[in-house]
Amino acid sequence: MQKKKILVCLLAAALLLATLGLFVGCSGKVTYENAESSTAGDFDTDEKITAIEIYWQGGEVLLKNTISSKLYASEERDVRTDPQMYHAVADGVLRIYPCASGESVGSQEKALTLLLPYEYGNDLKSVRIVCEGDAQVMVDGVIAESLTVSTAAAPVILKGKLGTTSVTTTTGDLYVESMQAQGLTFRSNRGNATLSLQTSGFVAVIEGRGDFNSEYEAHRDGDVYRYGNQSLPMIFDTRGDVTLKQYEAK
Repeated sequence: MQKKKILVCLLAAALLLATLGLFVGCSGKVTYENAESSTAGDFDTDEKITAIEIYWQGGEVLLKNTISSKLYASEERDVRTDPQMYHAVADGVLRIYPCASGESVGSQEKALTLLLPYEYGNDLKSVRIVCEGDAQVMVDGVIAESLTVSTAAAPVILKGKLGTTSVTTTTGDLYVESMQAQGLTFRSNRGNATLSLQTSGFVAVIEGRGDFNSEYEAHRDGDVYRYGNQSLPMIFDTRGDVTLKQYEAK
């Protein structure tokens, strides 16, 4: 039964990557569809963006709102070993890749910075960040109806208002500071979750074996913790600990 469960998980992961259009083979090469329409290097654009998809490796990924009329994207890399990033925009969707399709990713220590104008950095339909390696991910003040992040051992840091949010890590921790959230799912082998939230109520389902600690006086019913009007649904599937604190404005 356990082997069957593992096989199902592996098949699901393969299907997800196929859907996303990003494949990393044993050789470390990256391939993706519509590569002929992508452009190399740092860039800026005033084109209206409604969704963002980032496919990265190791290093860092930072998304942040800024006072500007354009979107700016830049990377820090070792020019001796690391290829340039590539991007493409189609139908309002911005897609960013670590290198050209068919190239190797290099040292996997590149740092991507994406600065978004407040004009639409607060009104995105979706943001998806898929990191194959250990990339620290920070999303600061960028609001999307749907936010999906996956990485390996590095932490994920989310600040500001959150829509429906899903974070998956191997062992990486999750840190959240939010005045408002619509829903949160965190799945990890043993990553810890530390959340500072302003909420009038939540339902937290603990599917892993980690401890749940809350400054809110939640009522426990088996693996479910309920507080207030229960308007915020949360799922934690990890062997790490979950700590929920009351949000304090800084």
